[in-house]
Amino acid sequence: MAAERESRRAVELSPGQSVTHAHLGDYLSIVGRNDEAVEQFHRVLDLDPISLEYHTWFALILYQARRYDESITHSKIVLDLDPHYTNALWFLALALEQKGEITEAIVRLEMAVSLSGAPHYRALSGRAFAITGERSRAIHIVDELIMLSSERYVSPFDIAIVYEGLGDQTPMFSWLEEAYQQGVFRTIELTLPLFDRQRTDPRWQNLVSRIGLSA
Repeated sequence: MAAERESRRAVELSPGQSVTHAHLGDYLSIVGRNDEAVEQFHRVLDLDPISLEYHTWFALILYQARRYDESITHSKIVLDLDPHYTNALWFLALALEQKGEITEAIVRLEMAVSLSGAPHYRALSGRAFAITGERSRAIHIVDELIMLSSERYVSPFDIAIVYEGLGDQTPMFSWLEEAYQQGVFRTIELTLPLFDRQRTDPRWQNLVSRIGLSA
């Protein structure tokens, strides 16, 4: 594909630039070539070992690769240096959730909410509450997000995330379709582990195919 060709060309022209390897690794992760993506990010950190941004980005790449312990390690490297780095809190929470440490994941997500107020952190905390059985709390959060969307933009993808946690697939896929129609970039997250239990659903497979991702 053109994106991979151009990314590899950038690496060839500037092999000593961490950013070229990072963008190639990100592309490889998105298309599901996880081992290659991890290899690129090892090169990124060889070139730029103290970058909080790259350690955080690598945490996401490792999460996508289902290498949760390593993902947690890189998020914690960042948070040891900057406890308020919200993306590191986000990716740490995602990996902790996959390890079954839901309570700790919620603590991290609620911290991200308090630091930024960003709807996507709120949505992820709603999903986590739903997974723990706090259904009424999750429903309250999704209602909040829908109400907020009348005042400012809230991604339909975030609303779908809460419904995923609730196990309410009909509204989830309705909001995901809306996100697709709006061209929401984060629909590429459909192949992340948080959507793994949807993989056998033909609606998930159809949507992923239309986005151009590998199921």
